[in-house]
Amino acid sequence: MIAFTTDGKKTLAEGKLAVINNQVDTTSGTIRLKAVFDNKDHTLWPGQSVSTRLLVRTLKDATVVPDDAVQHSTNGLYAYTVNQDNKAEVHKVKVSYAIDGRSVVDEGLAPGQQVITGGQFKVQPGSLVSTAVASSDPAQNKVRQE
Repeated sequence: MIAFTTDGKKTLAEGKLAVINNQVDTTSGTIRLKAVFDNKDHTLWPGQSVSTRLLVRTLKDATVVPDDAVQHSTNGLYAYTVNQDNKAEVHKVKVSYAIDGRSVVDEGLAPGQQVITGGQFKVQPGSLVSTAVASSDPAQNKVRQE
């Protein structure tokens, strides 16, 4: 477990999960966890509020795409990819996890496939598309149909 400042910008300490309470707080939907930290640098104080991150496991060789690449339909989840001819292809996908704006795709996509993350409503299978490198600003990520 990692403790951060409440804004999440600075790591304060690393520790180990010790106890998980089995009761859910009905007002907040949260559970209490207790962790043990060495606190050798004296960065933690009694009663201090911190943000934490708990690493449950690491997925090796996972195919991870932005959440915006995964679309929903009555037939399930799908994603558009761009083939070597710059044409859109649709793939049914199975997502096992979605967290922090990213989805882990277990089936339907191969590592390294280029996915379309914006403007899918304009795209049909076989549409000629132009691509651009994704920007850190989601408003800039667009697909232009030709």
